Amino acid sequence: STDSLQFASTKNINNCFFTTGYAENIPFENNKFDIVIMEDVLEHVKNPTRVLQECFRVLKRGGKLIVKFPSFKGMLSHHLDRAITMPALHYILSMKIWAQGLNYLLLDPHYKLSYEPFDKIISTPYHKCITQNLNGLDFNHFQAIIRMTSFDIIIMKLMPFIFITKHQIIKPFYNTLWRCKPLREFLSNYILFIGTKSRL
Repeated sequence: STDSLQFASTKNINNCFFTTGYAENIPFENNKFDIVIMEDVLEHVKNPTRVLQECFRVLKRGGKLIVKFPSFKGMLSHHLDRAITMPALHYILSMKIWAQGLNYLLLDPHYKLSYEPFDKIISTPYHKCITQNLNGLDFNHFQAIIRMTSFDIIIMKLMPFIFITKHQIIKPFYNTLWRCKPLREFLSNYILFIGTKSRL
């Protein structure tokens, strides 16, 4: 918390404070905030439904929730990046095989690899074989969860990648594929949701 305050101070922000807690049990009273932002969080929580209910609880009437996270069906959403960055690995072999194989290589002194070992494999309501630090949430499951909440939806959609200069040659091909709806989740960068807590 001290490091966070020091960092904020370097940006001339002195009217804030930091705390820690679980998203399934946000440590604040009802109707506290005008806005709640979750960026690259929802794919990691154990109970996404409970997290969204908690976000609703702590928002004031008329408050907004902004959520950004990758669908597990996205080509770059396997979270194996600290060891291997190729896209769509989780479509080629199961997460169990990747985690076990990469952990095995990590222990082999011949390769001299250094990355944090991958978590054990678990089953969740959203994916039957996934590393413990993920829940496997995809766009369909997220939409179903949102429908169970009382949020008024402003935006809920899959967002494409934004290409920078070195990838300009890929952009026209990618844009053509993006128009094909069955491929959209695979090609997506993240899911974006903006919703409000009704004033009524």
